[in-house]
Amino acid sequence: METLNTEKTIRTSDIYENAVSAIQKGKYEDAMHQLNMFLLFEPTNIDAILKKGLCYLYLNKVEMAAHIFDDVRENNPNHAHVYACIAELFKLQYEFDVAIDFIDNAIRLTHDGESDYNLMLAELFFYKQDFDTAFTYINKAIVQCPHSEYCYYWRALILSRFEKYDVAISDLNKAIALYPEFAEAYRQRASVRIKLNEVDAALKDIKIAQNIEMDEEYELQHIAVL
Repeated sequence: METLNTEKTIRTSDIYENAVSAIQKGKYEDAMHQLNMFLLFEPTNIDAILKKGLCYLYLNKVEMAAHIFDDVRENNPNHAHVYACIAELFKLQYEFDVAIDFIDNAIRLTHDGESDYNLMLAELFFYKQDFDTAFTYINKAIVQCPHSEYCYYWRALILSRFEKYDVAISDLNKAIALYPEFAEAYRQRASVRIKLNEVDAALKDIKIAQNIEMDEEYELQHIAVL
């Protein structure tokens, strides 16, 4: 019996990890399939339920996502991550101030805040064009999680707004070193190199990004500039 339980644990953990990997790759239909299987074994797993809500959100099924988030919040009002998920919903609706309020709730419930919450605040203030505040929060996120490629990517975006292009490239180099398949980091590095008139290096970054993940609209715009 113990062996069967161990096998079940390994199997369900594999399903969950597959779902997380699919979400990171933007394969939300695949992630939904994996999460539905996982929830057959663990129907009350809040993190899996919230990830399912996020999949609905990214598939533009906003009402279904909102229903899941509201239900989780009603039954688990002290679960910090549900507030972050609701913030993500409002962020995608361009209601940045409302999203900030929900992230503040998440941070209050964790007493300090996970790096993901500070990263999201940096994003939200970036979208509000409050780059000084965004810079404060992204630095907090990096202190909390110094090995996150997304933190360095976002700090590079903010630094570019301050026209600190050399430092931005340094952060993008770190992001790419941490995640060599980070197509958006190559594209952003190309954008910064265009500003520095490093044409050949920019073209090389665009080609690498193309090989990882094609984004025809982006490539055509930047190749036209070059």
